[in-house]
Amino acid sequence: MKKFRLRGLAVVMGALAFFLAQGWLDAAQAGSKAVYGEPKPLGQGTARSVVFLDEGGNPESIGFSLSDGALSALPAGPAPSELALELPAGTPVPPFTHLTLDWNPAGHEPPGIYDTPHFDFHFYFITPNERLKISARDKDQFAKAPPAEFMPGDYRATPGGVPRMGAHWVDVASPEFHGKPFTATFIYGTYDGAVVFLEPMASYGFLKSGGDFSAAIKQPGAYAAPGYHPAAYRIAHRQSEHLILLEGLARH
Repeated sequence: MKKFRLRGLAVVMGALAFFLAQGWLDAAQAGSKAVYGEPKPLGQGTARSVVFLDEGGNPESIGFSLSDGALSALPAGPAPSELALELPAGTPVPPFTHLTLDWNPAGHEPPGIYDTPHFDFHFYFITPNERLKISARDKDQFAKAPPAEFMPGDYRATPGGVPRMGAHWVDVASPEFHGKPFTATFIYGTYDGAVVFLEPMASYGFLKSGGDFSAAIKQPGAYAAPGYHPAAYRIAHRQSEHLILLEGLARH
């Protein structure tokens, strides 16, 4: 497994400070180009992938675009529902291969933390076919942790794993583990000793409120998957779309 290490904490923090200082800019104002994937029905609207490219054609951010109607008339559950999205055609952003949006009308474990209606936004490094082969029988693969350098220090694995996903690692320093209500958080996902997805989560109420939120993503000491890795994640409402983005993409 080849390692792609950080070039320096100062470089990462400098890039992050720049991104966060800019706030949310309209794509036209920022000189960026938004490229969208094929829309799929969600609620009374649509969901689609989006990649923002800089003037040189390099990816700046990647994520989900939900129309306003997508947050209305969602399945009542109680079972979660999954929507898989391809990346926009002709805009590869390695190591990302595809996205899934998971609507959890009753939330999920742990109780008292994430058991409120919310969305899980998965950004996968593995192929759709590899993801679909992950089953509830894969206990050994769920339990196998990556080398410590590939995970941020504050992250801990939750018990077991989820079919078609993997094992989930939470930031134990997040506010929801210290008496605050869950609004938005960031998850790392692993399977068979490798990081296989990144996952912002957002409560339904927080997303519906239409505010603009961004937070730094805690970084590992090294990256096993070569490609573009984000410095921050953002949840924003612009015109008639809700955006859930990984931002500050830098090649490692």
